[in-house]
Amino acid sequence: MYGKYWLIAVLLMGPMGLSFGASARQGKSESKTRLVMVKIDHWKTTFFNLPKELPLLLKPGKNFDARARRYDFSEGLPAMEVLLSLRPKDKYAPAFRRFIKKWPVYQKFFKAVDEENYKSARKLINEILKIDPREPGAHFYLGSLNTQAGNFAEAEKNYRACIKAYPEYGPAYINLARLVKARGDLPEARRFLLEAIRCFKQKQRKDDQEIAEKMLESLNTKK
Repeated sequence: MYGKYWLIAVLLMGPMGLSFGASARQGKSESKTRLVMVKIDHWKTTFFNLPKELPLLLKPGKNFDARARRYDFSEGLPAMEVLLSLRPKDKYAPAFRRFIKKWPVYQKFFKAVDEENYKSARKLINEILKIDPREPGAHFYLGSLNTQAGNFAEAEKNYRACIKAYPEYGPAYINLARLVKARGDLPEARRFLLEAIRCFKQKQRKDDQEIAEKMLESLNTKK
C-alpha cells in the first residue's frame, strides 16, 4: 500500500542528534572530564522514552552549546553509564538503563531497514519492545513495518499504542488517518488529521502541517 519508502523516510528524520532548546548545568572543575546534565526540549526524547535531561561527558575547558553542536545519543551512552555508576538510584536511572540496552539494538534495526531486511528489522524492534514496552518510537516503527507488509489492522494497533504513550506525535496521527481512510472510515480519518494539525502547529512544523491540511482538504471534498 505505502511500501518501504514511508518507513525509510521516517528513519531519515535522524535519530542521532538533538539540538533544540538545550542548556547545561556545568560542573565547577575545569581540570578533568566532567559529567553534566543537559536539558533537551525535543520530540525525540519522548519518542525514545527518555527524560528531557540527559547526561554528557565534557573534556576540560569544554562546554555544551546547543547552537554550535548537537546532543548525540551514542555520545551520551557512556555518560549514562558513568551517571549510573555514581548515582544508581537517580530518578532517571531506570530510563537510562533501558536506553543503554535499547540503543545498540536500534543501530542494528536502522541497518536492517537500510538493507531492506524487514524480517530482521521486525525481530529487532520486538526485542526493543521487550526491553521497553511503553516506548512510542518502537510502536511507531513496528507500525511502519506492518504497514509495509500489508498488515494494516496490526499497524493501526501499533500507531494507537504510539499515540497513547506520546499523544503529541503528529506522524502517528497521519499514518492512522491513511489507514482508516483506506478502510472507508472518513470521519475517523478527519479526526486523526485534525489531531495531526494540532500537534504540528504546536511544534511549529509547518511543512508537516501543510501535508496534513492538504490531506484534510482532500477528505472534505469527498462526498
